[in-house]
Amino acid sequence: YFGTDVKSFTRTRTGLLRKELGVSPEVPLVGMVSYMYAPKWFIGQLRGLKGHEDFIAALSLARQVRPEIRGVIVGGAWADAGWYENRLRSLGTRICDGSLTFTGTRRDVPAIYPDLDLAVVPSHSENVGGVVEPLLSGVPVVATNVGGLPDLIQDGKTGWLVPAGNPGKLAHAIVSAIEAKEEARRRTAEGRRLAERLFDVERTGREIAII
Repeated sequence: YFGTDVKSFTRTRTGLLRKELGVSPEVPLVGMVSYMYAPKWFIGQLRGLKGHEDFIAALSLARQVRPEIRGVIVGGAWADAGWYENRLRSLGTRICDGSLTFTGTRRDVPAIYPDLDLAVVPSHSENVGGVVEPLLSGVPVVATNVGGLPDLIQDGKTGWLVPAGNPGKLAHAIVSAIEAKEEARRRTAEGRRLAERLFDVERTGREIAII
């Protein structure tokens, strides 16, 4: 596993992001943090690699059950994918009824992560990176069962795991995580301990040095 400075993350909520979004502390805030990688038409991709479309669709479905939920997407277009970001923003405006905000690229992600009540990683293909930061920040995680994500997100133990490309099941997991606050805290604490053990750069550095 790649080395991470686990001490650089805080579980202290600053309120910075919520203040920017105009979201009060009691409102459930669900976020996705990822660059936007455009679909590669030449290999048959119809949606982006990171699952932004699935997140947007799932947020709309989850709000049918819990209309107070707000969503935020942190991260901008990668390389020349500005047209794709515009498409995602248009989709969010069309189906999320003003409940979704796009922040663009940020350099203060460790500081704003604790403002989320839930982090969603809906990737179609992934290593394990997208779930490390939220867990180290004390944020519950819903992720897809792809790539290396199940190494850290173990369904029922350290988070919620759902099939990729399934907004319905993603929405169900989002609602479950928001409603089961004590269970979410339990899973997150377990996930944080696992992330600290697997990704601490002091340990991974020693492993590489030994090799």
